[in-house]
Amino acid sequence: MPDNIERVINNNRLNQSVCRWCYKKLSLDELCAAAKKMGFKSVELLKPDELPTVVKHGLICAMVNSHGIKDGVNKKENHSKCLTTIRRSIDAAAEHGFPNVIAFSGNRTEIPDDVGLENHRPQTGCRLR
Repeated sequence: MPDNIERVINNNRLNQSVCRWCYKKLSLDELCAAAKKMGFKSVELLKPDELPTVVKHGLICAMVNSHGIKDGVNKKENHSKCLTTIRRSIDAAAEHGFPNVIAFSGNRTEIPDDVGLENHRPQTGCRLR
């Protein structure tokens, strides 16, 4: 990480963040160190096992990742895997005091909207926003 990184967020009126996937060339430790130095508050879309790293750097993860977008809860065959991953992410977020977990309905592929919505509702107990 370059030594010449400067603080770019100065007045703290906004809680700004960065997403991990945008900086694949940096290790999570490097990204967190740079984000902290620049004044960011959060590194987003991390997996549960990555959360201790942001805590170590005095940051949060305001949006913890769960399962991927491709295979979501809109398909019944994905329910068990998705719900297990979502619950794991919720538990990890709660353990660290992080406020949100993101889950995805899934890529539509050949499924009509009404079927995907109906497949989602009974198993998850969640509402789509």
